[in-house]
Amino acid sequence: SLDIPALERVAFQNAPVAIAPEAVETMARGRALVDRYVRDRVPAYGINTGLGARATKALPETELAEFSLRMVRGR
Repeated sequence: SLDIPALERVAFQNAPVAIAPEAVETMARGRALVDRYVRDRVPAYGINTGLGARATKALPETELAEFSLRMVRGR
């Protein structure tokens, strides 16, 4: 678990950080699901479709990485 003092040690003293194996497994399962949706062209809101009014518009596979990056950056 990450409390404020631990976060400060990570941020200011380069304390090591580890991700629990269970969390890694959960992320891997989620990534596999996203990859399957993209591969099989299953519409998934905000993954391979636009957002809001563009939610029914499929994004070209070549644009998915840039779209995801823009969403993370809030642009």
